[in-house]
Amino acid sequence: MRRAVLAAAVLTAAALLGGVAGCAGKEPNIDLNGWKLTLPEANDKGRAKEVKPAEVTEPWMTVTEDGSLEFWAPTSGGATTPNSTHPRSELISLTEWPAGQEAHILRTSVTVKQVPRDGNGIIVGQIHGAAAIRSVAFVMLRWKHDALLLDVKTIQKGTDRIVYQLLGGIPLNSRFDFTIADRGNGEMVLTAAHQGRRGEIRTRIPAVFAGQPVRFQAGDYQQADRPEGEGDGGRIVVHQLAEAVEQPGGPPGPPSPGVRISVNPAELEPGWPPRIRPQPAAQTLGPGPQPAPRPGRQPAPQSVPRPGPQPAPQSAPHPVPQSAPR
Repeated sequence: MRRAVLAAAVLTAAALLGGVAGCAGKEPNIDLNGWKLTLPEANDKGRAKEVKPAEVTEPWMTVTEDGSLEFWAPTSGGATTPNSTHPRSELISLTEWPAGQEAHILRTSVTVKQVPRDGNGIIVGQIHGAAAIRSVAFVMLRWKHDALLLDVKTIQKGTDRIVYQLLGGIPLNSRFDFTIADRGNGEMVLTAAHQGRRGEIRTRIPAVFAGQPVRFQAGDYQQADRPEGEGDGGRIVVHQLAEAVEQPGGPPGPPSPGVRISVNPAELEPGWPPRIRPQPAAQTLGPGPQPAPRPGRQPAPQSVPRPGPQPAPQSAPHPVPQSAPR
């Protein structure tokens, strides 16, 4: 217990040194009713602590001067949820619905201020599994290398997913808007807008998630795989956050093109479209360069037939019909 308290104190001090502590006593302009908050602090079981209902909790979620919410999540030293290795400061909706069967939308406005030094970015919004599949990620919107990337998992266990670029050209400290919508007709639509530019992705609910319980999540779910110590982490500001239930949409439109990937995200090169990092030669799959022959006796070269009259081709024997088995 003393170690957990000490670790929390160290994390708190690092967070306060790394950014603004927030405006004490000021109320956020975001309605936190219907949300709970996951923290990188340990509960009595050593896992990420939850605050339910969500409330301002320094230094992880604080209020800025204009009433927005600022989130901070360190890359190391913080507690995690049972099926993750990444500490987070993230809001989780208390509203659940069957994926693809009800229309729900999340509207958010965000500024990314700091990202982990290893370049893996921050997941700023999700549709996540709930209830019986609460440990399963589903739809993840990630800010990475000045772009918003969308991951849609196609299986519940494993890493198979389709990746899309929703919108590029979004630098640090520049506000952008996004929406995540389940249209209730088997289709999802995600949009993003930044300085007059807009991106939209339409995709179908994968069969393994259709009808399964899901919920929205939003905040600072940093994705560092190589933490770099004190001060390394993710920091974002959420200016607006609103969840709503809508009328189901009409027939789904044509899905947007994406890139199907079946590898760990850490194996992807930066940029778009995603590329898999080269593996060491010993791990390379499929045909590759053949090893050079060892020195020693070499096989005799094959003789090349001289030009001249060639023997007449032999006629192929006629197949003998076989009786069908009785």
